[in-house]
Amino acid sequence: MKNGRVFLDSFSGLAAELPRAKRTPADVLAALRLNPRVSAFDMSECPWLVRCIDTLKGDNKIIEDKNEPYPWHRYVVIEPDAGCMRAAQTVINAAQAQQQGEA
Repeated sequence: MKNGRVFLDSFSGLAAELPRAKRTPADVLAALRLNPRVSAFDMSECPWLVRCIDTLKGDNKIIEDKNEPYPWHRYVVIEPDAGCMRAAQTVINAAQAQQQGEA
């Protein structure tokens, strides 16, 4: 150590550092948008994080990038397609209009 500096590396991603009140799938998703990496250590030490990530995977909101080297997991946030969302909203609006017409 030539210059007397010490470098510390954190193996915690932003999602794992969420405060207790923010440990929800929605907040984990927001954290993954800012920093998509989660360490293998966090996954083994934070069961709540594993549950949130499993929920997000099941809801097709994230997918894991399998090319990320150990000790990290990288998650890609899947953003809904704007055209698809507009089409879905059109169908919802039509169904609501039909229900109102029947009432």
